[in-house]
Amino acid sequence: MPHSSADTVGQIIACAKRALQGETPTRLLQYSFQFDKVTKIIVFKAEVAERLTEDESESLAAIETEIYADYIFGDDTQIETRIEVVSKGAPLNPLSGGIAYRKEG
Repeated sequence: MPHSSADTVGQIIACAKRALQGETPTRLLQYSFQFDKVTKIIVFKAEVAERLTEDESESLAAIETEIYADYIFGDDTQIETRIEVVSKGAPLNPLSGGIAYRKEG
């Protein structure tokens, strides 16, 4: 039985929040996503305060893997993560699907 769009969005947010627990890079400001039902591509956008360290990049890759493992998308679903460095004081620009994480303060 196919998921409704609202169910899919809620489940992606829940999966991302679970995956971020204990793995959130300190430089991560916001983690948002969009899901294209036609192409079955989920794009995550990690907005960061400055360039990530190698360990932080590996954490983001692990988060992506956990999200994929946590939610059954189907073999034809793809996940991409975009990393954007945000200048100090610049506004954050989340993707339209939803926000799974926003740094407080």
